Amino acid sequence: GAFAERQVELLKTFADQAVIAVETVRLFRGLEARNRELTETLDQQKGTAEILRIISTSPTELQRVLDAVVKSAAQLCGAYDAAIFQLDGESLRLAAHHGPLHPAIGLLIPVARGTVAGRSVLEQRAVHVADLPSEGKEFPEGSAFARELGHRTTLSVPLLRQGAAVGTIQLRRSEMNPFTDKQVALLQTFADEAVIAIENARLFKELQEAEAGRLLQAQENESRRIARELHDDLGQGLALLTVKMDLLRQKPPEADQFGARMRELLAEVKHLSSSVHDLSHRLHPSKLDQLGLVAAIGDLCRELTRNHGLKIEFTHDQMPAAISPDTAVCLYRIAQEGLRNAIKHSGAQQAEVVLRGTADAISLRIIDHGRGFDPRRTQGKRGLGLVSMRERVRHLGGEIAIDSQPSGGTRLHVRVPLTETASETMPQPPI
Repeated sequence: GAFAERQVELLKTFADQAVIAVETVRLFRGLEARNRELTETLDQQKGTAEILRIISTSPTELQRVLDAVVKSAAQLCGAYDAAIFQLDGESLRLAAHHGPLHPAIGLLIPVARGTVAGRSVLEQRAVHVADLPSEGKEFPEGSAFARELGHRTTLSVPLLRQGAAVGTIQLRRSEMNPFTDKQVALLQTFADEAVIAIENARLFKELQEAEAGRLLQAQENESRRIARELHDDLGQGLALLTVKMDLLRQKPPEADQFGARMRELLAEVKHLSSSVHDLSHRLHPSKLDQLGLVAAIGDLCRELTRNHGLKIEFTHDQMPAAISPDTAVCLYRIAQEGLRNAIKHSGAQQAEVVLRGTADAISLRIIDHGRGFDPRRTQGKRGLGLVSMRERVRHLGGEIAIDSQPSGGTRLHVRVPLTETASETMPQPPI
């Protein structure tokens, strides 16, 4: 017979509950999928952020960055193998690898359309092959390589810098399982990060080469200046002394004049000896090794005051107990060059030298109130001296500022960071 009204209502209740249960399961599965998607996105963001962190903290360590890129790419894109190839002439050189294949870093493969990596570089686009071993006609070299190594699905994305390919990043799977659009896009992000690292390394290398070139030029200019001094001052002085002594031998003076002539020659010998000592001191300041930076600069100031009449006020404060030899030589040379410039060019009667230490650096200030100059138009010896000072400071990672203008005096400020290698420090004797 017909169902009772109560039974119909009960059936409707069961049906409603079934709908609720089905909807709950659907919502739960949707929530699970959304959670997986969010977790996957978070992992991807963490991976790319970690690579950017490595790039920012180690901008010159290219290999470390590339190793991190291939590891993250393999893990986050679900590949069993990942590799980065850099363009090297007509070949692609393996620069980084992660996975079980273990090819030798430095391996060269041709830039050819018959390989997935080569075609990606030549066509400057992502190349995605679902089953590479079966694509012998389209990718003859790549297909043979895949059959030999046992991988199937392969994806290569080019590394592009200013519209030109500089390499490629490649993922491989051992089964036929094409990469998703999200994974392709993620690999493109990793490719962009690899390009940033490669470009940073290239720019740093160029900067190093430029700095080395400038330093060599400054050293060459210094060598030429010393050669000129040897020829013009010492060479000519010795030649003149030789002539006078030869005349003295050929035509000896009367007995009452002999002593005066000998005293004259002796004074010239002492002058030449002083010039040799001065040049030797400029080549390598032995007082710096013996006395330390503070005492050596103090002695330099007294010597220049005594010999040239420039009154120099020297003060120092909170100097560290030990200073690296490179830092000490750098600051001493700058003090030497700065004060000699003041003597030769400024016409100043007074100058100040201030040496001050902080927790992480040493600063040197040299101030004179002479005629000043335009730093943008320095030429000749002064220009070479400024170049030498800048290169010395740049070599130690420091900073130098020159503030001067015609009739406005000159203020030279240098800041050099302290090194932390105790084995390379020079003790500073108490003053």
